[in-house]
Amino acid sequence: MDLQTTPISKLFFRYAIPSVISMLGIAMYVLADTWFIANGIGMVGLTSLNISIPVFSLINGTGLLIGIGSATVYALYRGRRNPAASGLFTQGLILGGLASLVFMAAGLFLVSDIAWLLGASDASFPDARIYMQICMLFSPLFIGSNLLLAFVRNDGAPRLAMAAMLTGTLFNIVVDYILIIRLDMGMLGAGLATGFAPLVSALLLCLHFVGGRSGFGLQRVRLRQIPLMPIAKGGVTSLITELSAGFVIITFNLTFLYFLGDVGIAAYGVITNIAFVIIAVFVGIGQGIQPLASNNFGAGRLDRCHRVLLWGVASALALGALFYGAGALYAPQIVRQFNPDGVASMQVVATEGIRIYFIGFLFAGINIVVASYFQAILSSRSTIWISLTRGFFALLAGLALLSTLFGARGIWMTVPFAEGLTFCLVLWLYRRHRRFPPVIPPVRRKRSLPQDA
Repeated sequence: MDLQTTPISKLFFRYAIPSVISMLGIAMYVLADTWFIANGIGMVGLTSLNISIPVFSLINGTGLLIGIGSATVYALYRGRRNPAASGLFTQGLILGGLASLVFMAAGLFLVSDIAWLLGASDASFPDARIYMQICMLFSPLFIGSNLLLAFVRNDGAPRLAMAAMLTGTLFNIVVDYILIIRLDMGMLGAGLATGFAPLVSALLLCLHFVGGRSGFGLQRVRLRQIPLMPIAKGGVTSLITELSAGFVIITFNLTFLYFLGDVGIAAYGVITNIAFVIIAVFVGIGQGIQPLASNNFGAGRLDRCHRVLLWGVASALALGALFYGAGALYAPQIVRQFNPDGVASMQVVATEGIRIYFIGFLFAGINIVVASYFQAILSSRSTIWISLTRGFFALLAGLALLSTLFGARGIWMTVPFAEGLTFCLVLWLYRRHRRFPPVIPPVRRKRSLPQDA
């Protein structure tokens, strides 16, 4: 299917739906752990998991930075018929290997210090330490799976990418049940189930190499040939999104600990893991439009790029309204699924939190999709500003102001405040983008890879 001539509507559904399902597969790793930990371990387990999520976010964000960044440059080069595209997978694999070594070293020597730094208490430290350490030691699988997933999707096989992630998710759920519920292995079981799931996905993704269908593969390359700046531009939004998620969890955990203690952290743990799944839907839409926007931008088809963006924004707005409505109507029922012991204080806090927190989804989807679009065309300044505003600047300002004025309720209001403020920035950046379209760089053919896209 030609990305430069096929109708945008047909391409959007072919790429966006599998991409959304793929991202849901990644998010379900954590949500499955949350449900099984809540029912198999209890509130202490939920607290430990929520303390550990920033580490998982950092590892996953690094995988997305390298995977999506490399695959975005791959799609741009293919759109411009640049033969350098074929070597980008190997270069991404090298970068992923180097990053994995750092995470594994931290898992062996620094995990206890990291657990205390992220706010573990005496009760939650043992479980938090175990889960973090497994995530760090299994980082090559997480990063490698993200790399393969991005390249397979950009190489015209979004359905295989979707199938691989669903298979990994199903494996995680089944093994969670066996290790946590049946064998009573606690957080060790949860960590092992999550750690091995990306291996299952990666093995299925390797089917893309069968039959000569792949446009990429292993090649001999030199470190100095790796186009670090274009890869960074192509993947920075994904990294910032994951880092901001981890940063928010750390900051909110400490704030909730001050106002409500461990009950507040457990309630926030329920909501943040549900939000992790919903944000994955929006990220999936953004990743689905990325191959379409990158390929057409490389070919100079800006008119098609804008139509791709409009499809993405419309879908994000409709889904955001659906998620908000579900949270407003069914908040108590949702919380009960993660509160099997019927802790009354947690039920009250989490129910109120969902009804306020979910307002932010009316804006979050649009913000993420537009940022992904700018990332796809390597408009790095715009995407960095969007990501930093929604993930750091607006959140910090909102948390400081609203928690001071309204206490614990103000913490829940912070995310809608940040997303709304970011939406205003998105509108301004998009208008500026339409008035001053980006310059499409010429194809430069060298024996070594160029240092800029």
